[in-house]
Amino acid sequence: MSGSKGNLEVLSLEMSSIDIAVGMLYKNFLGDVGPAVRPTSVGIAITKQFGIKVITLLWLSYFNDTAE
Repeated sequence: MSGSKGNLEVLSLEMSSIDIAVGMLYKNFLGDVGPAVRPTSVGIAITKQFGIKVITLLWLSYFNDTAE
């Protein structure tokens, strides 16, 4: 059972890294982040611009942490 918990922690860390990367990609190359930006819009924009299929991620935490 402890192995499963460790695997979940690693997966959580990897997803957090992906969220940060997607957030940086959007903010640095596609535009500013404002209240009208939605996860679906980010996914569509990244797919169109870079050909990367974005599955819904918890990327808002990145923007909330870097908003100031």
